[in-house]
Amino acid sequence: MLDAIRNSALDQLVLSDSEVAIMHLYIEPVMVPLNLYIKRYNEFQLQVVIADYGCEIKELAAANFFSGDMLLKNFGVTRQVRVVSETMTKSTILPR
Repeated sequence: MLDAIRNSALDQLVLSDSEVAIMHLYIEPVMVPLNLYIKRYNEFQLQVVIADYGCEIKELAAANFFSGDMLLKNFGVTRQVRVVSETMTKSTILPR
């Protein structure tokens, strides 16, 4: 793995004999789109996820964000079974 990082981001590495430091790192979470998740899981799991979908919309509204549209495909479910907006890059602050 270190060789792969050296090949693609050598300028971001600081190497010593015992440590590897990465100066800048971007991690993208792996998520299942909410619309696909709903088709795969049982009723109990769906209740948990749909409730979290509601909480995510409530949190976005409380922060005065609007993520474009609220389609299920624009939200994802993480490995920790949390629903998050996948369209935050397209979000805007709502005018008052």
